[in-house]
Amino acid sequence: LEIANHFKITPIMLEIIAYLFASKQLDMKSLTTMGALFSSLMSALLDRFLEHSRVMNITNQKHQSIPQPLLSAAKRKKWLAPLLAALGKVALDGICDGKMLFDSDMIDKLLSDAYKHLNTENFYPFQQILNSGLLRWRKQQGFQSGGQQSMYFIHHSLQEYLAAIYFVRILKHDKKQAQTLFQKHRHDPYFFYIWPFVASILNREKDLTLLEHFFKMLLL
Repeated sequence: LEIANHFKITPIMLEIIAYLFASKQLDMKSLTTMGALFSSLMSALLDRFLEHSRVMNITNQKHQSIPQPLLSAAKRKKWLAPLLAALGKVALDGICDGKMLFDSDMIDKLLSDAYKHLNTENFYPFQQILNSGLLRWRKQQGFQSGGQQSMYFIHHSLQEYLAAIYFVRILKHDKKQAQTLFQKHRHDPYFFYIWPFVASILNREKDLTLLEHFFKMLLL
């Protein structure tokens, strides 16, 4: 009740809390910030992605459905990294361009390309995205009507959190590009929640060096 009261002015937060309670993934002691809340939500949605996914055991080259709890932390990261990179790019590019609707064919290709290096077969990340609930059809018409379809993230705040994840990725690999992007959008109202999310993600990853670098960017 205490955490619910803390977020009660924002209905989406209550929906997230209810979902996390239902999926038994709510750690009340650690859920003290917006960043922690969305981190828990993202973890729950990614678990659904894995549960619906047919993944390959690279060691014996056999296909099998692997329940999420049986995945090691390393394998879980291996299977989720391409997903977060692809959706993070879509989310960040969309916010930079003021877009909330995305072409499904573009997302399908991006996800397929992202998982190519894993040499997967019988694995369709685009369909698993739909099953996990990360994205929705604009009118829920699915594939039946043919032609290009528009999709959107289940909530704009989730798009912002994914954009923050992708910005952290850029920050880790190309600080100059991250600096340029930050300077361009530091006062952009569409990035109002993204910058706090970035700090929260770096803090949760305990990457104090990058966190200090990001704070210095804020002060410039």
